[in-house]
Amino acid sequence: MNKRKKHRKVNRGNSFIIVITTISFLAVLTTSLLVAVAACFRIKAYDINSRDNFYYLEQAMDEIYDGVGDIAMKHLNEAYNETAEVMVYYDPVNKAYVTMSDSDANKLMEANFKKKLTDDTSLSAANKVATLKGMISYPYVAGTRDDGVKLSVGNIAWDGDSYVIKDLVLKRTAQYSTYNTSRGPAKAAPSAFVQSLTTDLVITKPDFNINFTKEGEDSSLYGYTIISDMGAEFNDIGTKVNINGNVYAAADFYNKVYNDTTATKVNSYSDDDLKKCDGVREKSMYSGFYVNGAKVSVMAEDLVVPGSVASMNCGELSVMGSPAGTDPGNVNIWADSLVLGGYSRKQVTGTNNFRGSTLNISGNAYISDDLEVNAAGSQFKMNGNYYGYNYATTDNRTYTAEFISRVKKDATTGRSASRTYTKDVKINDGNFITDDGSAKSYGQAHYNSSSIIVNGMNSSLDLSGVDNIYIAGQAYVELSKSKSAESKTYEAVETGDKIELKEVTATTDPNNLVEVDVYQYNKDKSNTNYTSKKDAYSDTDSDSVQDYRTGEGLTVKSNQLAYIPPYEVKEDTDGSLYVDWYSNIQLRDDSYFSKIWNEEGASDEEIKKKLQKVPVIKTVVAGSDKPFYFYDLSKARVGMNEFMEHYAKMFEDTAGTGMTAGDLADFYDITDYDGFKAKKIDVDWNKIYSNSAISVLSSGKVDIKADSKIVAPLISANDSLTDGTKITSSIEETSDVSLKKTYAANVTLGLQKEYKAMKLLLDRKDADAGTAYTTDEDSITPINYYFDFSKLPSGVKTHSLPSGSKVFLGDGDIKVTGADKIKGIVICKGNVTFDPTVKEFEGMVICGGKVIVEHSINFVANAELIKSILKECDESRNLTSTEQHQEVCEVFRKFSSIAVAPAAEDGSVSAKSVSAVLYEDMLSYRNWKKNVD
Repeated sequence: MNKRKKHRKVNRGNSFIIVITTISFLAVLTTSLLVAVAACFRIKAYDINSRDNFYYLEQAMDEIYDGVGDIAMKHLNEAYNETAEVMVYYDPVNKAYVTMSDSDANKLMEANFKKKLTDDTSLSAANKVATLKGMISYPYVAGTRDDGVKLSVGNIAWDGDSYVIKDLVLKRTAQYSTYNTSRGPAKAAPSAFVQSLTTDLVITKPDFNINFTKEGEDSSLYGYTIISDMGAEFNDIGTKVNINGNVYAAADFYNKVYNDTTATKVNSYSDDDLKKCDGVREKSMYSGFYVNGAKVSVMAEDLVVPGSVASMNCGELSVMGSPAGTDPGNVNIWADSLVLGGYSRKQVTGTNNFRGSTLNISGNAYISDDLEVNAAGSQFKMNGNYYGYNYATTDNRTYTAEFISRVKKDATTGRSASRTYTKDVKINDGNFITDDGSAKSYGQAHYNSSSIIVNGMNSSLDLSGVDNIYIAGQAYVELSKSKSAESKTYEAVETGDKIELKEVTATTDPNNLVEVDVYQYNKDKSNTNYTSKKDAYSDTDSDSVQDYRTGEGLTVKSNQLAYIPPYEVKEDTDGSLYVDWYSNIQLRDDSYFSKIWNEEGASDEEIKKKLQKVPVIKTVVAGSDKPFYFYDLSKARVGMNEFMEHYAKMFEDTAGTGMTAGDLADFYDITDYDGFKAKKIDVDWNKIYSNSAISVLSSGKVDIKADSKIVAPLISANDSLTDGTKITSSIEETSDVSLKKTYAANVTLGLQKEYKAMKLLLDRKDADAGTAYTTDEDSITPINYYFDFSKLPSGVKTHSLPSGSKVFLGDGDIKVTGADKIKGIVICKGNVTFDPTVKEFEGMVICGGKVIVEHSINFVANAELIKSILKECDESRNLTSTEQHQEVCEVFRKFSSIAVAPAAEDGSVSAKSVSAVLYEDMLSYRNWKKNVD
């Protein structure tokens, strides 16, 4: 048998093919990865540009959403008020008055609401585009990088039960290069990058019934959504806060003697916390209701702020009335001061084009100190009544032993603990402690002398919609707080919704620059006093005047120049200081000016025979070695307000006076307004009662009136008082100035009493109002009046109730978390903050510290909810535990069994107070499209 020889197979060729195939596959894979990376890069570039472009589109859409929401809320409030007025009607069949049921009232209100939307001409075919465009505030300028948002809108009509703004389209074209290539311009991305947002805006009636039923009188306490003893802060650009309910928010640095005693202590602040509450840092100085760059809308019956209502650092604050209040549509603001300040943002164009803070008020403002419009480009607008009711009273605030112990000078460093700086935008320096360790407020002695001060370049003061204006006090040149020699420029860098101030570099975008003044309080005696003597400044309080009071109730910054002597200061034989006036100015045809500094009855010849010596006072401003001099108008025979008016008139006409332009060359012509341009000062002379001069703009010039004694504002202020403080004597329009001043003093006294009642009781009509009038200012806080903080548990405790509501309790700080919408009560001794996931809080926050908000959220007061929670906790005594009753109900000093108003009659939907309605309950987007035409 032949055996075949087995040959071993050789597969070298196959292996080669496999290697070639593998290499080819890897090449294809590598090429695919490179293509994917390039595509990813291009998509990423497009995405970056897309997000940048959509920032502006979404901002514009948000503003339209807010504006349409305001329209819807306005008509709902009007429909509610009209329905409430006819709820009680006469039934001719039964010949009796009948109260309409809640269900019928809601049907009537819904019909009224629909009609008002239909009849609104601002949304008509002719006006709809202009109305919606007017809601967009961003200053787009043609030809710049931002070519503007183009708006179009379709039909606006009813679609079933919904009022629909159809096909609302926003488009924006910007010049971008998404990626670069070296392979020629044909491969480059298009330079015109177009994006669009398309949607329908839908307005519907709220999906719940409005509760028209009133079961007796609700306690004023339950209508508050925030009660904070150290103030409320709303921080950061991009933060939007809606508050529907009353607010109490006090300043953090004065009149808190109750914190010195354990039994009455309401806060748990540490040493580091108290160092920041020094009244010197910006956030402390203007603490109370402090809006820091955020956009805040308040709908309330009462806003009570024993401190400042402050819109700072480009903040936007609007305050309006609750439709369910005693004066529907009008809020009552009780505060120390209104302030618009902080830094301003430079706009794209214009050398002095700034965007500052805004404050809009619809209601009645009862202000014990000043309205200050300080930041460049700021806008204040008000409708209602403005009562700045205090005149020349001294600062009655005191500092507690607890405060003093935290800010005494350190024996080693010689520095005050209060000078441990935080990263505030404005850096303020100061020390309130005298050498013996007692508390003394250096400067700012002019609290409670009400005036209106416009300091911001290109700012607006719009009081054209105010019915009555009462300005009792006078403005001050604030010598106690002076700008130091240095001023810093920062770059405002926005990261997401936050803004950060960074040091300027060579590559800084000039459009992002903000000017930040560095302020400090004068601490040396030579800096805090002024004197008409040459030598040493007096140590006695009687000669210690920290701030220079002018003669104006409404003043603009340039007018301060009227009080600065233009001549060389001389020393008299007794050491007093004076300046000379030209004789031809002394003897002009104006009896006021010819004899202002001389004895009454002196003849022109007698005046001419001697040099007229005008006394002046001297002050040294911090940060400068240069002394400043002011006319010592306390030694003049006439009022400072009259001096102001005549000073202005001196520049009107020199004919027949023997004066020439050269005679006035060294004077400051305050009627030439080019040196300080405000955008608008709109005030009606015929609506003002003032004890001092008033300055307004007229044809680009300053127009000054010595005073305005219109009685109507006084009568209006008196009519707003309750019976316990109202002046019963009648007064009509009269030329008797002394009679008017007596009446004004009585009105001021009534308003001072009612402010104390509001600060203690949150209600000027409370039965204990008489007690409040006599209570010491440093003992006033509604927390001790309404609550017993000694009952609070240690640590933080949360009660989750069967109804779904929550109660947060603690003797320190509390962070509210748990859901996007929370109903409940928060009570603690520290600060209250909110987790970013919480988008709405309905109920009440009571804290001995601050309420701090740093993201968009809605606050809603609901008296019925508070009563329900307390009732639920009260009933826990009948169950297995009394813990909820002890830890919740017993904190409320005046707690008693509370009746809860009934739900809707048909039981299908819940009943809710109209004051708890937000426009988000009625307004929604439909058919949202992105980049789809």
